[in-house]
Amino acid sequence: MKVTKFIPLTFTASPNTTAYISVPFRVQTIHVKSAGYVSGSLPGPIRYVMIRSDLVQNNPLAMVFMDTTYSSATIQDIFHKYENPIDINGIYTFSIFAMDGSISQTSNGGGGTDTAGIIIEFDSVGEI
Repeated sequence: MKVTKFIPLTFTASPNTTAYISVPFRVQTIHVKSAGYVSGSLPGPIRYVMIRSDLVQNNPLAMVFMDTTYSSATIQDIFHKYENPIDINGIYTFSIFAMDGSISQTSNGGGGTDTAGIIIEFDSVGEI
């Protein structure tokens, strides 16, 4: 069994946000398919940021371009595989990080509201 979900994220003056995710079966593989980012404030930095989450034990979920003029979307092909399938049903935290690994800020130095979206495929045992 597999299901693909769009996870919308809003970073309001903070590099951290949460989203509720529920998958109706035990998950063995999480496959990030695509990610996009829209900066909400001008002026602001233009740089790449990494999105991490406790959904995948704070490993990377996506890398996107934080652009203050245009939205940015990328094709991702990131897999997280678990030897023992896990339950996904709850509130998960998502954070943005700079390329040097330090916590990032939203587009206006922590004062803006940025949005991001991640398309994730959740696979049950033996689905890939």
